[in-house]
Amino acid sequence: MNITSSFLLLTILSTLTLNARAGISPSDTEHSLADLVNLSDVPGHPSTLWTGIGRLRSSRNSYCTATLIDTRNTAAYSDSAPAYIITSQRCLNTDSAGEYSYYGGIQRNVHAVGMVHFNNFENKLGQTKSYAFKKIAWQSDLNLDIAIIELKAPLSQLIRAGVHPLKIAPTTPPSGTEIIAFGIPKRSHLSASQCTQLPAVAIASAPWVNTNVLANHCADITHGGRGGPVLDKASNELISVTVASTYAKNGNEKCLDLAPCEIKEGESHWSANTHYSAPVSFLNTCFSQGELDADALNCDLNNRLSIVFDHGQQLPARLLEKVATEKAPEPDTFNIPFTVKTPFYRYKYTHNLAACQTAHGYSAQTPSVSAIINLKVGGGKN
Repeated sequence: MNITSSFLLLTILSTLTLNARAGISPSDTEHSLADLVNLSDVPGHPSTLWTGIGRLRSSRNSYCTATLIDTRNTAAYSDSAPAYIITSQRCLNTDSAGEYSYYGGIQRNVHAVGMVHFNNFENKLGQTKSYAFKKIAWQSDLNLDIAIIELKAPLSQLIRAGVHPLKIAPTTPPSGTEIIAFGIPKRSHLSASQCTQLPAVAIASAPWVNTNVLANHCADITHGGRGGPVLDKASNELISVTVASTYAKNGNEKCLDLAPCEIKEGESHWSANTHYSAPVSFLNTCFSQGELDADALNCDLNNRLSIVFDHGQQLPARLLEKVATEKAPEPDTFNIPFTVKTPFYRYKYTHNLAACQTAHGYSAQTPSVSAIINLKVGGGKN
């Protein structure tokens, strides 16, 4: 299904970049992972490699999945180095992280009250291993959609308790790679599904257009699976984090928040039963001696810009669905106040994501004090 679409894409005048083998084989598992499979923690079974996949559960019984990441990338690593989990930033709210607020953009080193629960295997009922949040170390909704949470306990303590971290893949593997997607569905246990990684796509998911998202058709693990890891089947390394899906979404949800549309040649395409995940291999350069250093020159987190839109306002990169009618389409009107920590900004209205990479067609340079976009464009394509 194709839906004619319009985009308002905002570019800020700033320097930024937007953009050990386990040997697991199908015979190693008790079931085929082509379908959703509940995993048990049995000695010698590959599931023992996945003890570092945990559940985030809020006070209102909402569920997400998170992954303990292996930050032991240098000989200088110490037993006191922090433990970090990674998940979708959409999993964090006042219910899951205590007295906590987030209005968009980049947020760093914010106190949070919450828990992650490991050992969620089918045969380990009542034996979960729980650890408290210390702070949200880094979070962003702009073209990334991940959150990194530091726990109060050091990584060495979790490892001694049998909770083992997963290594981040050094690079994003190519399309066609065999992958395993994990999640902990609501009122269930750690589950896995095997499938093939699809090519990277651009998606529209309010309020942003994301230009480098991985897609797959693994079995449905969305009810609690958001934030879950996608692993390279051959290496057992973390490729990406599930951030959105079209599973079980109805027509009214298409192209909005958690049910994105893919953007191809200026038009939106609804891909049913598809999971979308954010690649994370770039994070390997963001840890030093076991600690997150988002300001490191070679860390891509250092080059990301924070833009916050006034709460309740119409947002950019919002996909506008045009309904077939005999009348000419109404003009698209944008009136968008926002805050940005750069002295100037420019913007462009376009149907073509590639056009954002060229300087032609942007507005004049505008001071960022009381920043706002006022724009009206006629119906049809512009």
